[in-house]
This record gives sequence, structure tokens and C-alpha cells, in this order.
Amino acid sequence: MGIEISVVIPTRNSERFVAKTLQAIQQGTYHPVEILVVDGCSTDQTVSIARSFGVKVVENRTLHAASARNIGILKARSPIVAFTDSDCIPAANWLESIAFAFLDDPKLEGVGGPVLLSQPKNQIQAYSAHVFERIKSFPDQPTIITKKGVGG
Repeated sequence: MGIEISVVIPTRNSERFVAKTLQAIQQGTYHPVEILVVDGCSTDQTVSIARSFGVKVVENRTLHAASARNIGILKARSPIVAFTDSDCIPAANWLESIAFAFLDDPKLEGVGGPVLLSQPKNQIQAYSAHVFERIKSFPDQPTIITKKGVGG
């Protein structure tokens, strides 16, 4: 397809989840040119698990996910950077959808989508999912942003 995408994954002490995240990306329908796990000083096995998948691990001494994303952007080899978290399981066609969006509109500067939550296992998870969906929800219809720096 010709669209190069780097994937950046901020992480810290994610040994319980990071393997599933990396596996989902590597088994997806579109393969990134690189996967960068930006680690915020994990004290568990996160880094060794990530390295076992053959991905690049980058250190983030500030510990914050926002700074990890910025570090990932600076270290990425490709002009398009896709972000996911270390406790997320991206859909198989996640990167393919991003690549098609950029192929369809060469002037496109960014693209986002919904975060779908897994089935809650208890009332606390159900409530947390409800709060998350209310705060972080995307509109049902695409929103075109015509000016840089304007949220939407």
C-alpha cells in the first residue's frame, strides 16, 4: 500500500497486558514499519516482554504517557505515527484503516476513532467504563477540522 506507519506505545509496569497488545498489532492486517514501546521506568517484566517481540524499547525517564508519546514521535522513522496504550487490544484492521484514510486524503493531518471497552467483570468496571465512555467518547459522525489547533 505504500503508507509507512510507526506505532508508539507508552507503558509502565504493564507486564500483564503488553504481550497481548503487541501480539494484536503484529497479527493485524497491516504491518507497521516499527513498533516503539516507550517505557516509563518499569519495575516489572514489561521491558523484557516487549523485547521478546522484537520491538524497539525507548526509555522515558519522566514517567508520563504524554511525554512518552512525544518521545515516540521524535524517535519514529515514519511520517505517520499511530498511538495505542499498553493495555489496549487494537482491532486487526486498525492500522489498515489509518493507512486507507491517509491514502484517501493526502492532505490529512490526523485521524482518530473510538475506544471500545471490553465486557466489564464487576460493578466497579461497569461504572468505570460508563465514566470513560462519557468523557472520552467520539462523535458518531466524522468531524472535519479545518484549522490546526482546533479540537473536535
